[in-house]
Amino acid sequence: MAWFPSLILETTGRRTGITRYAALPYIRDGDAYLVVASNFGGPHPPGWLVNLQAEPRVQILLRRRHFAARAEAVFPADASYERLWEKATQSQKKTYEQYRKGTTRQIAIVRLIP
Repeated sequence: MAWFPSLILETTGRRTGITRYAALPYIRDGDAYLVVASNFGGPHPPGWLVNLQAEPRVQILLRRRHFAARAEAVFPADASYERLWEKATQSQKKTYEQYRKGTTRQIAIVRLIP
């Protein structure tokens, strides 16, 4: 079994205001952390993406560090998307490509900037 580095993303529920948590694999891009909003290729985006679009100030728990970050969703129309897609999916390329082919929605790459 392969191991992928993961972080815990804390978002605020857009309707409830309740803190929500998601464990996500990540890749570094300079100072930022990249996560893929694939939702396993499902027809709807993951709840954490919708939450951070409503409130981009998030918290990250990484190993024993807990820190604030700003989330920035990048979609295929953005000039930097393909570069970020290649970088973010490098460790699980086949899986993410299957997700992308299996859905009609655009899968966002999210930059988490401390």
